[in-house]
Amino acid sequence: MSAKFFWFLVFGVFVITLGVAAAAPGLTEYEVSTGPASYCEIVDPYPSELIDSSGLLMPRTGKIRFVARDGNELDAYTYRSSGWDGTGPILFGIHGASRGASRVRDYLSPFAERVDGMVIAPEFPKNLYRNFTTLVGDKRVRGGDYDAKKWREPDAYLYAEVEHLFEAVKILLGSPQCGYRIFGHSAGAQFTHRLVTFRSDARVIRAVAANAGWYTLPSKGEGGDPNFFFPYGLQGSPFTKNQLKDSFGKELVVLLGDQDLSLSSEDELVRDTDEANAQGLYRLARGNFYFDLAQEEALALGAPLRWKRDIIHGVAHSSTGMIGVGAWYLFSPWDKVPCESTPASEATGLVINEILADPPKDEFNLTVGDANGDGLRVEKDDEFIELINRGEKPICLRGWTLGDNANPARHRFPLGDTLKPGEAVVVFGGGVPTGDFHGAWVQWTARGKLGLKGGGDGLTLADRAGKVHTRFTWGDCGDGACVDDSNCPQGALCEHIEVNLSDNQSIVRSPEITGPWTLHGEIEASGAPFSPGGSAQGSSFSP
Repeated sequence: MSAKFFWFLVFGVFVITLGVAAAAPGLTEYEVSTGPASYCEIVDPYPSELIDSSGLLMPRTGKIRFVARDGNELDAYTYRSSGWDGTGPILFGIHGASRGASRVRDYLSPFAERVDGMVIAPEFPKNLYRNFTTLVGDKRVRGGDYDAKKWREPDAYLYAEVEHLFEAVKILLGSPQCGYRIFGHSAGAQFTHRLVTFRSDARVIRAVAANAGWYTLPSKGEGGDPNFFFPYGLQGSPFTKNQLKDSFGKELVVLLGDQDLSLSSEDELVRDTDEANAQGLYRLARGNFYFDLAQEEALALGAPLRWKRDIIHGVAHSSTGMIGVGAWYLFSPWDKVPCESTPASEATGLVINEILADPPKDEFNLTVGDANGDGLRVEKDDEFIELINRGEKPICLRGWTLGDNANPARHRFPLGDTLKPGEAVVVFGGGVPTGDFHGAWVQWTARGKLGLKGGGDGLTLADRAGKVHTRFTWGDCGDGACVDDSNCPQGALCEHIEVNLSDNQSIVRSPEITGPWTLHGEIEASGAPFSPGGSAQGSSFSP
């Protein structure tokens, strides 16, 4: 697979294992490790019993059923990519507090498709696992005094179900994977960082915990401080210093939104206990407290801390705002640093080259209009916008926004690498983009959020600071004013065309990149109503 891509979805948790080289989200290089050699020697002694494994064997969406270590029969929702060959990456998705595992699967499916992988999203029902992020005993475990009778063996912690299911899948599929990666947002982030903590021996290659509500602090504290009693800290747990060192040695990324500032009085999901509030009054503060304390504890132990922290601009408590960022960290070499966002004034080479607001439709052929290549025409998913760097310098789109008149920030570009001269990026409304799109970078919004109106609408492309780079309107301009000299933001590229885009095809510049707008079908030798990622004649823009 040659396409480069960004990832942009919403979900609770996902886990990724890596195998062969494949395209990655906004990357020019890709870490193709199946895990440390030591992971390859590990055999989990309790592989899950698969009652129904059909979802692992059939293409696209499915479901499996397995037996957990405690004897409960659980479902897991699956997606098998079109390019799956038995050796590709496996993505485990663990839901957040809503327990919507099938929704997690759907959010993760585009990720798996881009790396020829598979999604597995187990569901832990609330009636069986009310406190699924802290389940280490048969009953609720709390307090600062360790009682071995209350704690399960580590292989029976709920976190270990990921290990058990991973082992069962490896056996069934004959997978060469040795380890996996994991992402969690909100309650999913709680599950993720506790997996890294209490199962520091787990085959986790890399973990991303984004916007957790509160944390199990990596310390036992001093003097019987209740703020460090389990589950808020390690006091009262069987955790050892050596295990803590092992945990610090994991590649864990703590992601925090700089706008995740809601207090418990404003958001009922922000835990309001003395112990949680001692970590901070809102999620951003709690995440910073957790990471700062980890730095102090690692220094005191004389142990290297491999963890990273990144505070993401403009993002509140949004998995949508974190998913692309998390994907970049999961797939980039550990020592790689994301690019610094380019201001609009220095991105003069960036141009919108193609827009599809009205995918073609044929009631007798449901694949007509399937611009994203996922096998089915869905209007809101198959809409797309194509941008090209026609300049001479790389452009970093980190934190830039793209939207229409109703919402000028429908899509936020995640961090990643620079868009090099001659490279294109396509943003689809949603779905599961399938194919290499002529080597272009591929992104998608969640739930068909582009929302383009063929009869009239507008596009706004702005940099991380909110400065408008491009303002483009068409038709009757829908909910907004048509752009002209009187309302064009200073320094922006502004353009209005009277054309109605409800014409079952895209509009594209002709000549490509530099010319005026033309209906795609009117371009000689185009042969198609749209061409996301490539020229109208079907070639790549990249040199």
